Amino acid sequence: MQAATIHEYGDASVLRIEELPTPVPKGAQLLVKVHYAAVNPVDWKMREGRNRLVLSPRWPKVLGHDLAGEVIAVGPRAKRFGVGDAVYGMQGLSMGAYATHAVVDEKTFAKKPESATFREAAALPMISLTSLQVLRNIARLEAGQRLLVNGASGGVGSAAVQLGKILGAEVTGVCSGRNLELVRSLGADHVVDYGQEDFTQGQVRYDVVFDCVGNLSFAQCRRVLTPRGVFVSVTTNAAGFVAGRVCNLFRRQRDAQILVALPSAADLQWIAQQVDAGRYRPVIDRSFALSEIRAAHEYSETGRARGKLVIEMPPA
Repeated sequence: MQAATIHEYGDASVLRIEELPTPVPKGAQLLVKVHYAAVNPVDWKMREGRNRLVLSPRWPKVLGHDLAGEVIAVGPRAKRFGVGDAVYGMQGLSMGAYATHAVVDEKTFAKKPESATFREAAALPMISLTSLQVLRNIARLEAGQRLLVNGASGGVGSAAVQLGKILGAEVTGVCSGRNLELVRSLGADHVVDYGQEDFTQGQVRYDVVFDCVGNLSFAQCRRVLTPRGVFVSVTTNAAGFVAGRVCNLFRRQRDAQILVALPSAADLQWIAQQVDAGRYRPVIDRSFALSEIRAAHEYSETGRARGKLVIEMPPA
C-alpha cells in the first residue's frame, strides 16, 4: 500500500510517500480501502512531536485520523460490517489514515452517510465528534441557550455552528470578514467580524463560549458569560486541561478544555442521520492528492482554511 509517513519529528519536509505492507485485520478489525482522508491541525502537531509521549516509539509513523472508504476484508470476530460496506470514522492514537489501506476497529466506525460522497464523509469525523462532545457532554448546551463559536469558519467551528443550531441554541459565530457569509449560510443567527468588533467587550451574555481556535482564555471571556456560563477551548496543553478542572471547584462559571475527541460509533451514526436529513454538512476548503501531503500540512498550518482539507487516495 502507499502511505504518507514520517521517520522523525519536524516540519512538513519530514513527510514522505512510500510503499508499506498492507495490514491484515485481526479480531474485530476491518481492512478499509481508503478513498479519502482528512487533515486536522492535531495531525501536524503530532508530526512536530508535541504529543510524542503518548505515541508509539515505532517508526515509520503513518499520520492521519479521519478517513472514509470501503471495507475489503474483516477480522474473524468482526460482526457489524461486511466486505463492500462504505464506512467512515476517526482513528485514535494509532492514526494511519494517510494511506491507501487502513486497519480500523469496527466498534468505533459507522456506515457512511448515504447522501454524502466519500470525500464529504472523510471531512466529518473529528470535527463532528469534537463539536458534539463539547456542546452536549462538556458544556451541556440546552435548547434556547446562547452559544458563541470563536473560529466559526474553521473545521471544528463550522461543525459547532451547525450542531449548536440542531441542539436548539441561538448561535453567534466569530470569524474574519471574508467568511461572514459562509458562517451565515451554516445557520448562525449572528456573526461577528473579529477585525471590526471584540465580542469580549460587548453587552451580550452567553451560556457557552466555544473557542475553536485556542487563542482565548477564560479570563478574557468571563465577563460575557452568564452566571453559570461555560467556556470551552480546544487545547494541546495537558497542564492547562488539569488546572482548569481544579479551578472549577471554586467558581460557578466553568472553564473547560478538550484535548481530543473520543471515537464513538454511536455519535457517528447520529451525525450521519443529521447529514442524511439535510440538517448538517461538511465545509471543504480544498482537496489534495496523497502525493501533495506536504502542501496540505503547510496550508493547514496557516490557519486560513475554510472548513476542512481532504486527501484523495490514488487509485489501486
